[in-house]
Amino acid sequence: MEAYLAYNTNDQVRKNSSSGGIFYELAKQTILDGGIVFGASWNKDWDVDIIDISKIEDIPKLQQSKYVKANLNNAFEKCKEYLDNNKKVLYSGTPCQIMALKKTLGKVYDSLVTVEITCHGTMPKQVWLDYLETIKRPDAKIISINMRSKENTTWEKYNFEVKYSDGKKFIEEHSKNKYMKAFLSDKYLNTSCYNCVAKNELQGDIVLGDYWGINKYHSTIDTKYGVSFIIANSEKGKNILKKLTNIKIVKTNIENIRKHNVLLTPRRTQTPGTYRKSILQKKVGVIAQGAYKNIGGLLNGYSLVTAINELGYDAKLIIWDSDERLSFMDKNCSLRKMTWGNLDIKEDEFDILAIGSDQTWRKKYQSAYGKNRIPYAFMTFSNTWNKVRFSYATSIGVGGNEFEYSDSENKQIQEILNQYNYVSVRELESVNDCKKNWGIDVTK
Repeated sequence: MEAYLAYNTNDQVRKNSSSGGIFYELAKQTILDGGIVFGASWNKDWDVDIIDISKIEDIPKLQQSKYVKANLNNAFEKCKEYLDNNKKVLYSGTPCQIMALKKTLGKVYDSLVTVEITCHGTMPKQVWLDYLETIKRPDAKIISINMRSKENTTWEKYNFEVKYSDGKKFIEEHSKNKYMKAFLSDKYLNTSCYNCVAKNELQGDIVLGDYWGINKYHSTIDTKYGVSFIIANSEKGKNILKKLTNIKIVKTNIENIRKHNVLLTPRRTQTPGTYRKSILQKKVGVIAQGAYKNIGGLLNGYSLVTAINELGYDAKLIIWDSDERLSFMDKNCSLRKMTWGNLDIKEDEFDILAIGSDQTWRKKYQSAYGKNRIPYAFMTFSNTWNKVRFSYATSIGVGGNEFEYSDSENKQIQEILNQYNYVSVRELESVNDCKKNWGIDVTK
């Protein structure tokens, strides 16, 4: 058994991988040798299947971590068929998959190389399906999901990234993403993962994972785009490593790897939690017209919060704690109260921020928001936050020759609204005013 640190010398391949880009080279070498590669791929429904490939251009389908329990379908049977026909096969999977594959095959094949991907555990499929519903959009299709994106960040601070057919993206730091937080908490894994028999010993000819803690032992290595550890667990594993090109590989101490990668040993002490769909619900903060003695503003806010909740979200109406309001609101609407004049909303409170209805953008009525009305009425307090923000049927109140904002305010508001995901207004006249004064195309 030999241990190495390794990374792909092609920065683009390394960047497109979850870790150091070693799997790409293993797969490429197998295909160049006339072989077949098995691994996890997204399907058209954004579930995960184990598929086989035989072309180098298909390797990206199997790259990047997919923290979803994969559908095996008939992968084991196809693998055996290839091996019985003297095809070389590289099979990559979790420790339990590798163990199950070996038992299914019933004998050792010299032409089979197994790659064990270090496994955190798997969650019940329903957890992923529940989360998937929160990132789907009715107006655009998902075209890619990357749970370990390094775009505009680093290997250690990877993002959860979704790209849509209209060119828009959802990007969230993994430590803030609801699915990744649930996954990494170890609370909601499948029952068998809490006493994983497959981890009692290493299963693969090659074991791959993230070389966390590498800077303590190899401080000169550039880790920005990721570094892998490799454990060559058999002669077959050692032999294929010797054939790889485009990688930097350096011997290391296997104990150093183990110190920082608990995933190499069974999880026996973790107590599982009880999964509830609400764990993944998006939290929405709704700003409506100042509720002070304003029945219409209150009811508009109540209606918007109620409609959003009926769509499966967890919405709250943001109000000042001193607002005089109907007792109906306290009894029937989830409220987020703020001390008068203090915009104390925290970044982690809401996933989505909405402003809407009644005359929320009426300058004349914004005195209720305090002297500095723009940060509240247009949500500029959240400008640096990675949040979905939108306005819904927001009213400016008056328009045309009576439009109340100054040229300098118009310029400021245009910059703000250009950062929104969606803008809609209530009055038809406001559609023209938004275009004329703020340069914004809105939805009626």
